[in-house]
Amino acid sequence: MMTTHRWISSSKCSRCFFNLNRELATKVMLAVHTEGRAVCGLVTRGIAETTAMQVNQYARESQYQLLCESEKYG
Repeated sequence: MMTTHRWISSSKCSRCFFNLNRELATKVMLAVHTEGRAVCGLVTRGIAETTAMQVNQYARESQYQLLCESEKYG
């Protein structure tokens, strides 16, 4: 499974939930803004679904315009 971001408002989510360094988190954020989506990681289905749920809950609570989805890779 892969986890993707759409409409991310801050690279903070990428750093906190996907353990990306600032440079890679910024690249993910910019890809989302220019291409509409970006891959944040390749993980097992359970981890992808749980992480997407946690990111979406954090985004709602923080009032970020963010949608995180898990998709099957390949």
